[in-house]
Amino acid sequence: MISFFPSSSDPYHALYRWYKSSTASEGEGDDDAKPYPTFRLNLGFLLSLYNLLSLYFMRMLFCLFLYGLIIVAVFDDIKRMCDSRR
Repeated sequence: MISFFPSSSDPYHALYRWYKSSTASEGEGDDDAKPYPTFRLNLGFLLSLYNLLSLYFMRMLFCLFLYGLIIVAVFDDIKRMCDSRR
């Protein structure tokens, strides 16, 4: 098996330790950190992810709409130019 990161500098391990320490209760420490994250997905995280993705999706739809208008306008001008030469 090919390992892209040595085990001592694994970025997922550091990320998990940071997450574990930031969400730890009074009695919990980060000494039981696992090498790969098992995130606890709470409702706030899911809602913020939904809001972020919906904003991105709406921006993408708006850009596609604008590009569609530009393409229609350009092809309409080309069609008018071709019709006027006949």
